[in-house]
Amino acid sequence: MTALLKVHSIETLYFDRIYALFGVSLEIEEGEIFTVLGPNGAGKTTLLRTIAGLLKDQPKKGEILFRGRRIDGWQPEAVARLGIVYVPEDRGLFKELTVAENLELGLWGRHDGGVTKDLDFVYGMFPILRERADQEAETLWASPRGSRRASTKPSPRSAGRGRPFCSWSRTPGSPSGSRAGARSWKPGAWCSRAPRRS
Repeated sequence: MTALLKVHSIETLYFDRIYALFGVSLEIEEGEIFTVLGPNGAGKTTLLRTIAGLLKDQPKKGEILFRGRRIDGWQPEAVARLGIVYVPEDRGLFKELTVAENLELGLWGRHDGGVTKDLDFVYGMFPILRERADQEAETLWASPRGSRRASTKPSPRSAGRGRPFCSWSRTPGSPSGSRAGARSWKPGAWCSRAPRRS
């Protein structure tokens, strides 16, 4: 059986001489949740950006295959049409839009009938987003509208709750959905796997 996503011995360089990734390989099966973990500077973001085609002329070596088809060297918009996108962790939201409008932007370009189902899937994973759907995204880490406004900067204790789900992902909720999240605040081994969803 062909893996949904296969990365084989890729090497990504910055300035054509500094190795950010060297010999990285991984396989993600359909329906599997796959997480990339590691300390700052380990190459998590570079890996995800390389897969999404966001680094010009990268990887220098190795292969990236999606459903058995090579996609390394593709333009980011071509990779995105496959449903592979990079979602940065830096809270890069459209602050003036509501939480719901920001989520709908993530579905831009979708022309299938599963959009509502996918939004329900995301709201099911993160119920607080449904509660705050009409709230401006800028205040997502603050108190809900109508209550005393809190700081928009999360405290260190809210790291897990204050950070939006951030990852490279196949379109959420789609039958071939996979997720790889990069959380720099949690050091650990290069990769960890969660059980497949049934």
